Amino acid sequence: MKRALVVDDNRGDVTLMVQAVSESGVAIELLTAEGATRAFTFLRQQPVDALPHVIVLDLRMPVIDGLAALRIFKAEPAWSAIPVVVFSSSRYPTERAECLKAGAVCVQVKPQTWDQYLDLAKSLEAFLTRGCTPA
Repeated sequence: MKRALVVDDNRGDVTLMVQAVSESGVAIELLTAEGATRAFTFLRQQPVDALPHVIVLDLRMPVIDGLAALRIFKAEPAWSAIPVVVFSSSRYPTERAECLKAGAVCVQVKPQTWDQYLDLAKSLEAFLTRGCTPA
Protein backbone atom coordinates (compact mmCIF):
# COMPACT_ATOMS: atom_id res chain seq x y z
CA MET A 1 0.00 0.00 0.00
CA LYS A 2 1.27 3.47 -0.86
CA ARG A 3 1.99 5.88 2.00
CA ALA A 4 1.26 9.61 2.11
CA LEU A 5 2.54 11.88 4.88
CA VAL A 6 0.26 14.85 5.56
CA VAL A 7 2.11 17.74 7.21
CA ASP A 8 -0.33 20.34 8.52
CA ASP A 9 -0.66 22.31 11.75
CA ASN A 10 -4.47 22.41 11.48
CA ARG A 11 -5.85 19.33 13.23
CA GLY A 12 -9.27 19.92 11.70
CA ASP A 13 -7.88 19.74 8.16
CA VAL A 14 -5.89 16.62 9.02
CA THR A 15 -8.94 14.95 10.57
CA LEU A 16 -11.01 15.71 7.47
CA MET A 17 -8.27 14.29 5.24
CA VAL A 18 -8.06 11.09 7.32
CA GLN A 19 -11.85 10.69 7.25
CA ALA A 20 -12.01 11.34 3.50
CA VAL A 21 -9.34 8.73 2.76
CA SER A 22 -11.16 6.23 4.97
CA GLU A 23 -14.62 6.95 3.57
CA SER A 24 -13.53 7.02 -0.07
CA GLY A 25 -11.96 3.59 0.21
CA VAL A 26 -8.74 4.57 -1.55
CA ALA A 27 -5.71 2.36 -1.04
CA ILE A 28 -3.49 4.84 0.82
CA GLU A 29 -1.87 4.55 4.22
CA LEU A 30 -2.20 8.09 5.52
CA LEU A 31 0.47 9.21 7.98
CA THR A 32 0.22 12.59 9.70
CA ALA A 33 2.54 15.08 11.35
CA GLU A 34 1.39 18.22 13.09
CA GLY A 35 3.81 20.74 11.63
CA ALA A 36 7.17 20.54 9.92
CA THR A 37 9.25 19.87 13.03
CA ARG A 38 7.24 16.75 13.81
CA ALA A 39 7.46 15.68 10.17
CA PHE A 40 11.27 15.91 10.25
CA THR A 41 11.37 13.89 13.48
CA PHE A 42 9.02 11.27 12.05
CA LEU A 43 10.99 10.92 8.81
CA ARG A 44 14.32 10.60 10.62
CA GLN A 45 12.91 7.66 12.57
CA GLN A 46 11.77 5.74 9.48
CA PRO A 47 13.82 3.12 7.68
CA VAL A 48 14.24 3.94 3.99
CA ASP A 49 11.71 1.30 2.93
CA ALA A 50 9.07 2.83 5.24
CA LEU A 51 9.36 6.42 3.99
CA PRO A 52 6.19 7.89 2.48
CA HIS A 53 5.68 7.78 -1.28
CA VAL A 54 4.45 11.39 -1.23
CA ILE A 55 4.40 14.29 1.22
CA VAL A 56 1.32 16.49 1.33
CA LEU A 57 2.48 19.79 2.78
CA ASP A 58 0.48 22.76 4.06
CA LEU A 59 2.01 26.05 2.95
CA ARG A 60 0.98 28.25 5.87
CA MET A 61 2.23 26.86 9.17
CA PRO A 62 3.76 28.52 12.22
CA VAL A 63 7.37 27.97 13.34
CA ILE A 64 8.54 26.48 10.01
CA ASP A 65 6.31 27.40 7.09
CA GLY A 66 5.63 25.06 4.21
CA LEU A 67 8.08 26.69 1.80
CA ALA A 68 10.94 26.43 4.31
CA ALA A 69 9.95 22.82 5.06
CA LEU A 70 9.87 22.04 1.35
CA ARG A 71 13.41 23.34 0.97
CA ILE A 72 14.55 21.19 3.90
CA PHE A 73 12.85 18.09 2.45
CA LYS A 74 14.59 18.66 -0.87
CA ALA A 75 18.00 19.36 0.73
CA GLU A 76 17.99 16.15 2.80
CA PRO A 77 19.43 13.34 0.65
CA ALA A 78 17.24 10.64 2.22
CA TRP A 79 14.06 12.61 1.46
CA SER A 80 14.89 14.58 -1.67
CA ALA A 81 13.32 12.05 -4.04
CA ILE A 82 9.98 12.01 -2.21
CA PRO A 83 7.48 14.03 -4.25
CA VAL A 84 5.95 16.94 -2.34
CA VAL A 85 2.48 18.22 -3.11
CA VAL A 86 1.86 21.62 -1.53
CA PHE A 87 -1.63 22.50 -0.30
CA SER A 88 -2.57 26.06 0.36
CA SER A 89 -5.60 28.25 0.75
CA SER A 90 -3.63 30.81 -1.26
CA ARG A 91 -4.28 31.28 -4.94
CA TYR A 92 -1.37 33.69 -5.49
CA PRO A 93 0.59 32.75 -8.63
CA THR A 94 3.85 33.97 -7.07
CA GLU A 95 3.53 31.55 -4.12
CA ARG A 96 2.71 28.72 -6.49
CA ALA A 97 5.79 29.57 -8.60
CA GLU A 98 8.01 29.71 -5.49
CA CYS A 99 6.85 26.27 -4.39
CA LEU A 100 7.42 24.75 -7.82
CA LYS A 101 10.85 26.35 -8.02
CA ALA A 102 11.72 24.91 -4.59
CA GLY A 103 10.85 21.40 -5.73
CA ALA A 104 7.13 20.81 -5.26
CA VAL A 105 5.66 18.55 -7.93
CA CYS A 106 2.46 20.55 -7.82
CA VAL A 107 0.49 23.05 -5.78
CA GLN A 108 -3.16 22.37 -4.97
CA VAL A 109 -5.78 24.61 -3.39
CA LYS A 110 -6.97 23.21 -0.05
CA PRO A 111 -10.45 21.68 -0.09
CA GLN A 112 -13.28 23.82 1.22
CA THR A 113 -16.13 21.26 1.18
CA TRP A 114 -16.53 17.61 2.15
CA ASP A 115 -16.94 16.60 -1.49
CA GLN A 116 -13.66 18.33 -2.28
CA TYR A 117 -11.96 16.33 0.50
CA LEU A 118 -13.33 13.12 -1.02
CA ASP A 119 -12.09 14.23 -4.44
CA LEU A 120 -8.72 15.00 -2.87
CA ALA A 121 -8.46 11.49 -1.44
CA LYS A 122 -9.15 10.04 -4.89
CA SER A 123 -6.69 12.49 -6.45
CA LEU A 124 -4.00 11.40 -4.00
CA GLU A 125 -4.50 7.80 -5.01
CA ALA A 126 -4.34 8.83 -8.68
CA PHE A 127 -1.19 10.87 -8.03
CA LEU A 128 0.50 7.88 -6.46
CA THR A 129 -0.34 5.95 -9.61
CA ARG A 130 0.06 8.51 -12.40
CA GLY A 131 1.48 11.81 -11.09
CA CYS A 132 0.03 15.22 -10.30
CA THR A 133 -2.60 17.21 -12.13
CA PRO A 134 -2.56 20.72 -10.66
CA ALA A 135 -5.88 22.25 -9.67
